[in-house]
Amino acid sequence: MKKILYYVLITAVAGTVFLAAGCELFNKPDPVTITERITLFTEALNLEDRTNLYTHFHEDTQNRQQIASSTVVESGPMAYANRSDTSPFVITITDQTSPDADGKVTVTATFVNANLTAADPGSITFVMKEIEATVWYILSFTLWIDVNDDDVVDADEEYVIRRLY
Repeated sequence: MKKILYYVLITAVAGTVFLAAGCELFNKPDPVTITERITLFTEALNLEDRTNLYTHFHEDTQNRQQIASSTVVESGPMAYANRSDTSPFVITITDQTSPDADGKVTVTATFVNANLTAADPGSITFVMKEIEATVWYILSFTLWIDVNDDDVVDADEEYVIRRLY
């Protein structure tokens, strides 16, 4: 009887351990839509501490860990100094394509900071990809600023964060 009780106890403990480990293995990340990802990215831009900014980008994005120190983010139009409490960064989606053959979606948006108003915004294009089921990440983005005020996005200033190919 003691042997049976011993085996039942061992089986119960082992089952509990495997169940706990199995829950971790099969834990799926929360869904993140394209709109939610861009909103999360915008919220991260509005924080002074940008150490986690890279987490919104696909793992193959060039220099992913260094995005916060890139020219566009550290000293360019996305620099923390180019926002204020009354003029935070705002990214507004204006158009979105259907997924292409590789599953990538191109999202066009406007970009506003303390120097760019809603009447004269920058233009930003994101390339997004669903990495895990219903979890979207930024593969790349290109930001154009019309510095000569001719209302033509002619790459007067162009900033690119791109995916490795």
